[in-house]
Amino acid sequence: MTVGLLLALLALALLDSLNPITIAGAVFLLLTPRPVPRTVSFVAGASLAYLAGGVLLYIGLGAVFMDVLEYLSGPWVHALLVVLGGVLVGVGVWMERSPPREEVGRGFKNLRPGATFLIGASVTASDLPTAFPLLVAVERVTQAGLGTAGALAALALYVAVYALPLLLMVAGYLALRGGSVPFLRSAERAVNRWSRPATIWSLYVIGALLLLNSGWFLLQGWAPL
Repeated sequence: MTVGLLLALLALALLDSLNPITIAGAVFLLLTPRPVPRTVSFVAGASLAYLAGGVLLYIGLGAVFMDVLEYLSGPWVHALLVVLGGVLVGVGVWMERSPPREEVGRGFKNLRPGATFLIGASVTASDLPTAFPLLVAVERVTQAGLGTAGALAALALYVAVYALPLLLMVAGYLALRGGSVPFLRSAERAVNRWSRPATIWSLYVIGALLLLNSGWFLLQGWAPL
């Protein structure tokens, strides 16, 4: 593995690790009674699901990557992206008009570690279709020609860095014990306050970009902006 590839993987993994869904889940779990087993199981489930997704992408990407690229410029793809953009904007409008849910983390207090493992795995698996940093990382690993063992090691390193913020949160809780609760409460309030508007505006922005870019391509017959 070259230094350039290593730095690229580390940068992508650090970017990917700032996942508000998994971070919010860890914050809520750390505020429950006896939180460490629950949170560690949640992190393990998320990490294993991400590693499995990366391996599946690597296995499939090496065989079909060039074929996929040939179709990405087709007009039907841009038509689908226009539809996707409209759906994203519609979901944003629906979320903005719907009443917000209160006390999302309350149900976490009675969960067993096995349940939080499954939650971490399922949440991460559902996020894989939009995990663009992971997709780029797998593409880099595929083009580097590291072989199976080297590719698996690179993906394992990527997932370890991806899980680092969550593990640091657990380590901080163990080090501070009761002293970490005020910080976690503040983080919980910040998540409850900002995650909803951030999600809504992200849907608006991404949806609008898809509509403008692919819509322009379909209307003009030119290359996308």
